[in-house]
Amino acid sequence: YGGESTVATRGDYNKIMKFLSIPLLEDASSFFSGVDSGDSIIYGRVECYSCKRAGSDKKLYYTLENQYQTEFARSPQEFLSTSPFGPLTEKSNRSTLISLISTLNASFPEEDFEQTRPEQFHKEINAQVVKNTINNILSQRLPNYNEIMNKVWSSIDIEIDLKQCIVYSFTPDPETRLAKRNIWNFNYFFCNKSKKRVLLFRCRAKSKFQEKESSDSDMEEEINKDTDDYSQKVYDDMDV
Repeated sequence: YGGESTVATRGDYNKIMKFLSIPLLEDASSFFSGVDSGDSIIYGRVECYSCKRAGSDKKLYYTLENQYQTEFARSPQEFLSTSPFGPLTEKSNRSTLISLISTLNASFPEEDFEQTRPEQFHKEINAQVVKNTINNILSQRLPNYNEIMNKVWSSIDIEIDLKQCIVYSFTPDPETRLAKRNIWNFNYFFCNKSKKRVLLFRCRAKSKFQEKESSDSDMEEEINKDTDDYSQKVYDDMDV
């Protein structure tokens, strides 16, 4: 989450679902690409993925499926309890969980979400409630959001059909880069089973001070590296 991924980085086919390059959603994402919001910079993406597994997705699916089966054998009561997806004893519920984990791997190719737990997800009431929540957040923080709001949601609705979606939110582990050093963030999955698609609407705000601190740290590391290289060269040139 340190710098926003571009479409080109979706080429990490070792662990991703099929990213769907959709011009309407690319246009929507452009509204949230490094926007100055006063004391913070806002980064966001609206991305759509196919749930039709192929290649490495099948490998991840079987890896996690075997892992869950092993856990079920060890602690059946935990799997019989209700998760955000329903009881994980049912294959369809485990499949939904795995699809969302695959989507996270696709959207954040520098991370690995294989150990993500079901309780990190939350099933939302419906798409309209989530839409209102997102609008409330962004209208207070993004300049001119109200002017582009309808266009953004129209593009999303065309591709995913909001009324037919089940929506889940995701809370990253507080120790991961997705959560650290962000003022706020949200990650919502709009799942349409009939379309076999998942749309991820993600956004986060990073403090301008932290952005500068990060840049200064990178510069200091580069200066230290150059100094070390020079010192080593001087030492190597000395007749000792």
